[in-house]
Amino acid sequence: MPPLVLVPCSSGKTLPIADGLCGRALSDLPADQRVRTWQTALAEARPHVPVRQLYKGGAWTIAREVAVAASRRGGAAYVVSAGLGLAAFDTPAPGYDITFTAGSPDIIPEGASAVARASWWSALAGPAALERAQRSGPFDVVLVALPEAYLEAVAPSLVGLITTLGVDHLSVFASRLSPFARQHLSKCWVQVTAAQTTTLRGNAGQSALSALLHALQTLPADAPMTRPTIHQLLSQLKRRDTPLYPKRERLGCAHATAWIASAVASTSPSLSASEALRRYRDEGFAYEQKAFHRLFAEVAENT
Repeated sequence: MPPLVLVPCSSGKTLPIADGLCGRALSDLPADQRVRTWQTALAEARPHVPVRQLYKGGAWTIAREVAVAASRRGGAAYVVSAGLGLAAFDTPAPGYDITFTAGSPDIIPEGASAVARASWWSALAGPAALERAQRSGPFDVVLVALPEAYLEAVAPSLVGLITTLGVDHLSVFASRLSPFARQHLSKCWVQVTAAQTTTLRGNAGQSALSALLHALQTLPADAPMTRPTIHQLLSQLKRRDTPLYPKRERLGCAHATAWIASAVASTSPSLSASEALRRYRDEGFAYEQKAFHRLFAEVAENT
């Protein structure tokens, strides 16, 4: 039962961002020119590398292993991207920076809504590319592990695969589903819980990819990769019996300042801000990372 696997791209790139290939460059354009402008800049940009070499980061390391595991089962992995639409791992691509994720200055235009994400991915011909990819195998099952915003972009397209393959032949690995994704994909959801991160690779944010990799590597070659089978496999994972995030006390700026001053004075060689924050948290205290780093710099300068 060869799988078609969908994984996310990564914000980290091995190539510099090409001219015009960032989301903010589109924000002042008329709505009817944005996709065409993007696609023109994408076609003209150089240099190119295969997609498998373009991205970097911890999640992408797992995604590459997913692609290898899918290939060993006779399947194939594709990347869902706000810049490329749907891309095979050997597709050549330039450096770019555009995303479906809220909070980034390079989010797609009007990309704060699920409908806008799905519309943008459709304008990049993602749905048609997905249909072609599924037929090219043909692939009997489709396995999806995407962040929430990316899952919203492809959710309407995946509904068509449910019609073609049957509901049990589409598995959507996710810790949670947004209301938009739930509306389309609730019957295909394979929930991955934070309690499973003791067994799975990566951190909690990478748990869906790690669960997908676990299924591809663990299920016997002759086992059907259907959603009920995968769900049963994941239900057998050892689960964490302690909180994922320890409860820490938040005692405020004065406490953190005094702690940093004492740590800086008593530690040789000097602590870095990151190491100091790790120790502070290990002692059971909480502080926001960027604020702690600023405070550390102030204390270190005056010590």
